[in-house]
Amino acid sequence: FGTWRIDVQRQPIEKNALRKHYDRQANRWQRIMQQLKTSETYADAILSIAHRLGGILPGNSSTLNVLDCGTGTGVLTSAIAKARPQARLTAIDLSPQMLLQSQDKFKSIGLALHTRLSDVSNRSFVDNSFDVVMGAHVLEHLDDPARGLKEMIRTARPGGHIILLLTRQTWAGRYIQFKWRTHIFSTDDANGLLHSHGLENVEIKNLNGPRLTKALGF
Repeated sequence: FGTWRIDVQRQPIEKNALRKHYDRQANRWQRIMQQLKTSETYADAILSIAHRLGGILPGNSSTLNVLDCGTGTGVLTSAIAKARPQARLTAIDLSPQMLLQSQDKFKSIGLALHTRLSDVSNRSFVDNSFDVVMGAHVLEHLDDPARGLKEMIRTARPGGHIILLLTRQTWAGRYIQFKWRTHIFSTDDANGLLHSHGLENVEIKNLNGPRLTKALGF
């Protein structure tokens, strides 16, 4: 304006502040997920790609080793568990209260869930540890989503699978970006990010479910 220049930059929420916020939200987070019907939406998404995941289909006796990064209350982990109850499930999150919620959920349905208080960028696991490494709306919170993706790839075995749910560049995604100071992605952004890290057989799918849930991510 005139001789003034205004520069607006994204300042991500600092990790400790983000942890405290999710700790405060943990008790009501599952209710929010139920309102958005994310359990049904994520289960549908996992089943739609089950043919790509080899032994994930029910009835296969081999153990599928799965890591869920930024699990929250375990909605995406639950979707995998429905498709493969025999899978060994490991979940990490930076919020201890969220992990307690996910542990209680899995205990109530009689399934084991191994949890660890950790950030997706923290080198917590050895190379090639998991058949499937996944995360729902976790890369968006990082200063550098590419660094988080690189860490997820490092922990996946050769020939394994990366499953991501990403926040879309839509009216709903813009609201989340404004409120949470997150990154948002177009399909071209996602394609470029995934291919630039050497991933193959990339498939981008829209979500089914309520209008708001579909508008939030792919």
